[in-house]
Amino acid sequence: MRVLKYKYVVWFICITLMLLYAIICKLWLISEAINNPILCVQGAKPVAKPAYYSIKDLRTLWSSILSMSEPDTPPYVLVTWVYAFPSNMSWVLYETFLPFMGDVLFSVFMLLFIKNFLSDRIYNSKLVLFAAFVSGFMYELILLSPWVDIWTKGFVALLPATLIFLMLTFSKLNDLPLMSALSILTGLLLVSLYDIRIILASLVLTFLLTIIYVLSNKMKAHEAYSLNKRLVFVLIIIMIIVFALRVVPTMMVISLKRSNPFGGIKTLTLPVIVGYYDSVSVFGLPFPLLKNIKIIHSISMLLIVFILGHILLSKESRKLRQVTLILASVLIFIASVIYSYSPLKVIHQSLVKMTILDTNLGVLFRTPRFFITINSVILSMLIGLSVYMIANDLRQKDFKRIILLTLLLSPVAGLTYLNAYANNSNIGPPWQKASPLPRYYYDVATVLNDKVNDTLFRILWLPRTGKYNGEQPIWLKSVCWGVGEKVFPLRTYFYYGKPMEYIYPFILGLGIEGKTKALSEILAYLGVRYIVVVTDYLWEKLREKAFSIISNLNESQYFEEVYNNGKLYVFENLQTKRPLRLVSTPIIVEGGLQTLAGAIEKGLNISNTLIVFADQILPLDIIKNSKIIIAHSMSNLEMDFLVQLLYWKKINNVTNALIVVPSKYTLGVEPNKWHPYYIANPHHAEWEVFYIGALKSKGRYDLDFRHDWGFVGATKRGQKLNIPIKITKTSNYIVAIRYLGSVQGGEFVVRLDGSSITKVKSLNSSNSFQWFLMKIYMGEGEHILTLENKRGRNAVNIILLIPENEYEQRMKLVGALLNNKTVVLTNDDKGSQKWPRIESLDEHIIKYHTAEGSHIIYINVSKVNFPAYLIVPEQWYPDWSISFNNTIFKNSLSFPSIFITAFEISSEKHNAEIEYLRIKAYSVSNETWRIIFNYEIISCLIIISTVLALVARRH
Repeated sequence: MRVLKYKYVVWFICITLMLLYAIICKLWLISEAINNPILCVQGAKPVAKPAYYSIKDLRTLWSSILSMSEPDTPPYVLVTWVYAFPSNMSWVLYETFLPFMGDVLFSVFMLLFIKNFLSDRIYNSKLVLFAAFVSGFMYELILLSPWVDIWTKGFVALLPATLIFLMLTFSKLNDLPLMSALSILTGLLLVSLYDIRIILASLVLTFLLTIIYVLSNKMKAHEAYSLNKRLVFVLIIIMIIVFALRVVPTMMVISLKRSNPFGGIKTLTLPVIVGYYDSVSVFGLPFPLLKNIKIIHSISMLLIVFILGHILLSKESRKLRQVTLILASVLIFIASVIYSYSPLKVIHQSLVKMTILDTNLGVLFRTPRFFITINSVILSMLIGLSVYMIANDLRQKDFKRIILLTLLLSPVAGLTYLNAYANNSNIGPPWQKASPLPRYYYDVATVLNDKVNDTLFRILWLPRTGKYNGEQPIWLKSVCWGVGEKVFPLRTYFYYGKPMEYIYPFILGLGIEGKTKALSEILAYLGVRYIVVVTDYLWEKLREKAFSIISNLNESQYFEEVYNNGKLYVFENLQTKRPLRLVSTPIIVEGGLQTLAGAIEKGLNISNTLIVFADQILPLDIIKNSKIIIAHSMSNLEMDFLVQLLYWKKINNVTNALIVVPSKYTLGVEPNKWHPYYIANPHHAEWEVFYIGALKSKGRYDLDFRHDWGFVGATKRGQKLNIPIKITKTSNYIVAIRYLGSVQGGEFVVRLDGSSITKVKSLNSSNSFQWFLMKIYMGEGEHILTLENKRGRNAVNIILLIPENEYEQRMKLVGALLNNKTVVLTNDDKGSQKWPRIESLDEHIIKYHTAEGSHIIYINVSKVNFPAYLIVPEQWYPDWSISFNNTIFKNSLSFPSIFITAFEISSEKHNAEIEYLRIKAYSVSNETWRIIFNYEIISCLIIISTVLALVARRH
């Protein structure tokens, strides 16, 4: 009993000290959280969850407030429960309690590890406890670092729970039912880490510990064979659990993102390697080499290397030396692979480029999360093992060992001080600051809540918050994307959802330029009833833009100021009458949003029309039913229509033409290649910097490219891109290249199989995508098409290769399509344009509401002239669909209009005798997420039932 009481006292003291240290490190957060309900620290909640995210949202699949998808998180992903707490409490739990829990769990793991793996030494329970707690504290130091990856901190904190159950499994290899149950629980805890990179890192650690276990158990051949069979059985069970609960759902998600049927990488890529890879962080220590503490870092690393070298060269413990050697070798190898100046860096670069079945798997290795997670665990283990080794022989009163132990604990003590100091001082990173939301934001939220109440109208916050350093309010010390959108449950559009991000610079520009009529009509089209103009920005230029917008809106007949508190100004859009629209006449726009805005300023009323864009892929019915086309260039319009026809022909395999999407042939990690830029690229802002940042001060620019295909760009001489193509018919081919002509353009060369076939000059004042055509003879078979940059800033959107005779035939069809339509050229300044008057069909919408992320609409169709089109106030996603009177039509059309979701309602899709039509508009991915969620829940229940059955059978 005395020993047990001693252990309890030690555990209590150590756990108390661990918790106290976590609190000290996070005083900067706790002090603000006490009195402020909403804190902004890289967002209103961890991992950018909205402040209003609650328990009922754990199963949310579509955020109707932000108009963006919310992937489900199964309830066994324990970290996500933290997000359901209020903002201030959520941050304290995430930043303070989870690292503390990681410390406790890692200490328990090390306790089991030393007992199971190092049985060749005289067992000293006190020293085992001491070494375990040192190891756990080292792990806590890493988790409490202000530079640690906030997105995965919670998952990494719970990772040791998986290792604990793995150790328990190893200890019960002779008990088949219990071993199976523990293996299943290990796999379940593994998938609860959710982030696929952390799971992959945990699997590597699982295999590593299994190898160490095998090597540390010397036995006869038949015993070793039996042991290995049981270990293989354990690993198979774990892999099956991971495959069932994580790999299968991930494959289902990837299948949603396969957007390109024309070759190349089918999924979106993350086209750069990111992360800190200096000589400290590569070893799992998230403490960058700051100017004032480089010496501390260097001494710490040298001391640790010295101690490890001493252990490896000692002759006292074969198993300890063996385990230390394996762990240190893996640590050094991984560090060498990711260190920026290591010759082994090529391994990392090769992993990032890895693709399997046209799916880019290299994204798993693009960030430090996979590598650093492994090294953080191994380094913490090595520190604990070193302490155990040295302290275990102090009873001999060896002065040398006392010095060694002091040297080993010195860097730990140094990091302890550094961590507490960095967390609570200005040397920490800027994103680790707590910023309470000012009172005047709450006042605006109260006003807006009374106005929009439970309607479907939306609110837009201008300018946006947080994408670049200058876009921060003066009170915001951290980085927080979308303050207004994320802190209040008011229906809005999230600027970093796709493709709302696509039109933000355009909307902001309309407000600054005073084009309030175009701004009003376009926002009304989006269902935006109110604009909140934010003026409390740190950047003076942004404040000037905000006040310019306020001045223009006050002078406009289309907006009315309804509230201001000197910081935030609220304007009502007087043209927003209803959030839903039922329209009958499609208008096709060639030239993008600027062309549309120019037409509206010249008198076009879009309130009763369907607006679509020629650079997006449209259903052929839309092209046939449209009566009006607004174009900036007639030649570009014809080529855009040709691509529209060929797209559907290619889908149906009735053409020899090729549509090449260059962005699908480069991963963006090679500096000597053209880089992919597309709106849906999760590496935020690259396309905007390349495109808008370079052109916005150079006159007119337009966004006229399909946002999920994007474009490839080059800025340096000699950058190349090789695109493999397969020609199915020998013939003369028309090669059409959609390139960016701009004031920063230059020239690029097009080569076929290494030989130059043309030079494209891109320097002009259009600042938009244009077509370049040429003719070349091409033989059947495999070829390589190469783009090589010669000078200037160049970009290519798509490349079309079509046999000459087919080109002539298709162009005749394009001409026939255009013959019966009114084409208005916006660059024609001969006089004012008379636009046709189009009747509204909105009165036929009887009622509507939302339910589980879907729109339920009732329409009186008895007097509607078909075809008609329903527009709902949601950002366009490529998988929305509709059902009529509870009958699902899989071929119901939703199509891109850049910023809205629209559906075709035709007489063929319902019984013409029905007077009232019930329409449900829903996201297919939403339904898929629901299937994934149910699949995960059912699988989890089956797994838990299996565990209970195994335990019951054993008893």
